[in-house]
Amino acid sequence: MSKMSTAEAARELGIDMANNPSIEEIKKAYKRVALIWHPDKNEEDTTAKFQRIAQAYDRLKKAAEGEDSDDDDYGYGGGHPDMDDIFAAFE
Repeated sequence: MSKMSTAEAARELGIDMANNPSIEEIKKAYKRVALIWHPDKNEEDTTAKFQRIAQAYDRLKKAAEGEDSDDDDYGYGGGHPDMDDIFAAFE
């Protein structure tokens, strides 16, 4: 799954980021949309859509908590990657 921007995540959950939503508002929007697209509640295969909704929720939750901002070209939010994570990939 590709990394989504805060704007894409907000559109996915139907949230207006101009109103600076709280974590509770984000959670309510996620639950509302997740119930609609949950694979167990649909005859069609909605797994990909449901996963994208979960990704959007995670993205907005992290942004609201100040853990994540829109990413730079390298996907690290303007910071530097954890070197342990990079070296772990070569083990």
